[in-house]
Amino acid sequence: MKQLLILLSTLLFACAVSAQKEIKYTPEDQSILSGIFEKLEGDQNKPVSDLVVLVGKEFLGTPYVAHTLEGDNEQLVINLRELDCTTYAENCLAIARCIKSGHTNFDGFTSELQKIRYRNGFVNGYPSRLHYFSDWIYENNKNGYINDVSESISNISYPLE
Repeated sequence: MKQLLILLSTLLFACAVSAQKEIKYTPEDQSILSGIFEKLEGDQNKPVSDLVVLVGKEFLGTPYVAHTLEGDNEQLVINLRELDCTTYAENCLAIARCIKSGHTNFDGFTSELQKIRYRNGFVNGYPSRLHYFSDWIYENNKNGYINDVSESISNISYPLE
């Protein structure tokens, strides 16, 4: 019986450790995030679409840098100091969703960003990241984080199913 308890305890500990997110970030990223949350704290009642625009304006002047998410092993990378087109969109949406929900802290942001950036919200190696923007739009529309308006503005849908 004692061995069974030790085995179960070990398995529970292993599951808890594997469920923790590996996150790569700097104190400057945390500072940028805190500054945006502070500046927009009174805007929680605005629609998420308006919040995305307000957050986007906070990144004016941020350098464009490609390949900021690449590394030896797949992990959630937070880099608010340098952005490319996709990371700009992801970060603006994640921050806006945090403001709207009232979860304006680093953990809330990392949770939102992970849901937006990864298929089914799980970091499970390189293939789990939504690399193609068409996949990004499809998955985030399916999850209710964005609205794909391509058919309504062009009368032509872009099916990915």
